[in-house]
Amino acid sequence: MSVQCLSILIVLLACSQRFVDTESGTSETLTILTQDENYVPIEQIDLTGKLGLTFQVKACTSAYVALSAIFGVTNSRMYEIVISGWSNTKSVIRDCRQRWCNRAESPTGGLLKCNESVSLWVGWTNGHIVLGRGRFLGLEPLLEW
Repeated sequence: MSVQCLSILIVLLACSQRFVDTESGTSETLTILTQDENYVPIEQIDLTGKLGLTFQVKACTSAYVALSAIFGVTNSRMYEIVISGWSNTKSVIRDCRQRWCNRAESPTGGLLKCNESVSLWVGWTNGHIVLGRGRFLGLEPLLEW
């Protein structure tokens, strides 16, 4: 598997107010409010040459991150990370959108909080995609493929 991520798309499927605070490798911060179940392309963050991304999620369940080699494309050549889906019980990494293409799965019960922002990160190095907890890329991994 060769992971080349040039764009990132984020959507939250949550019962409460839904937003993501995204921090790039620099000090810039971007706040995204999602209104529905569609991916929101993030044009403002160039991931070329980056090894990952840290962000915060405030949701009761099911935050989705799509990593795509082609900006805005979510129907092919993308990886989907479901963060604490299935009623906030488990996370998965897929090599397609939705359905039955899970490549890695891990219990993450209670990871997301309805009224509290949770710091997470997604990294892509050495042919692997990793989801982790915390503000520091590479520490506290939760799921890897």
